[in-house]
Amino acid sequence: MRWQTSMIAVLSALAALTTPTHAKLPNLYEWLNVAPVVIVAENVGTYGKYTEFQVASVLRGDQKPEVRIRVNVRRANRDRNRSVDKQALRFETGLSYVVLLVPVITRDPDALPTFEFVRGVRGAREVPLEGQAVFLGAVERFVRIQDHKDDLHTWRELSEMIEDTNPLLVETALDMFLKFRRGDDDLLGSLRPLLDHPSIATRERSVMLIGQIIGRGDPGLVPDAALLQSELAAKARRDKAVPVRVAATRALDRLSGSNVLLILQEIAREDPDQAVRYTAERLIYDRRQDPARQRPKRETN
Repeated sequence: MRWQTSMIAVLSALAALTTPTHAKLPNLYEWLNVAPVVIVAENVGTYGKYTEFQVASVLRGDQKPEVRIRVNVRRANRDRNRSVDKQALRFETGLSYVVLLVPVITRDPDALPTFEFVRGVRGAREVPLEGQAVFLGAVERFVRIQDHKDDLHTWRELSEMIEDTNPLLVETALDMFLKFRRGDDDLLGSLRPLLDHPSIATRERSVMLIGQIIGRGDPGLVPDAALLQSELAAKARRDKAVPVRVAATRALDRLSGSNVLLILQEIAREDPDQAVRYTAERLIYDRRQDPARQRPKRETN
């Protein structure tokens, strides 16, 4: 399938979404959203309190490319919350980074253009050597969407990303729809192919979003409900990853149908993992506590 190509590049780009020395970062879209200046630049060294970069491209802001700038890394390290970001921000000479910046005025007219980090020590992400095109392609598209400054345009673009071949676009779109509960029935056709995605995280998020969508209205009116039930049951019973089976079991419970309870009972009885069995057992218990809940209502925002 189309997403099974270039898996080394894919995994490298996904790894770039997190920084091992810091606490969990927001997703790439939200991370970029707050910065007045976004550049891609190569680190050329740290001199005193400043780290210097050679600007390769400017994605947002008035800074010119192909010039050298300096950023006050000492202030970012000094002001960080040490209980959250235990290690200082450091850069490796010769590597490229996406950097979030705000310009500052200096008294020295001969100084390099000077900036401070937006988000402090979380204001830079290394560009992966493998998967560079995947990573930068996602960054550039996110910046373009944000600069459009139109909510309808944003969610239309995020909907299209669900079917994109760039895994960072897919992962981030899933995160955004889950976080802001913006999924609807029209998205189900794009989500169902992702149930067989090679990434466990993508399968889990896709199942979670499907469950969120079908839980928001009349489960008897879900498009292709019988086929969707079959696909969710297959994930709940046979997916190799426990988180996916747990998410699929929960999503399955939100569908109507006389055999949903039978499938939950089978999972509770036969799944080899305790977490999956417990999830099914809890859902069965909730159903028995409320017999009218054989056709569960969709939740509201």
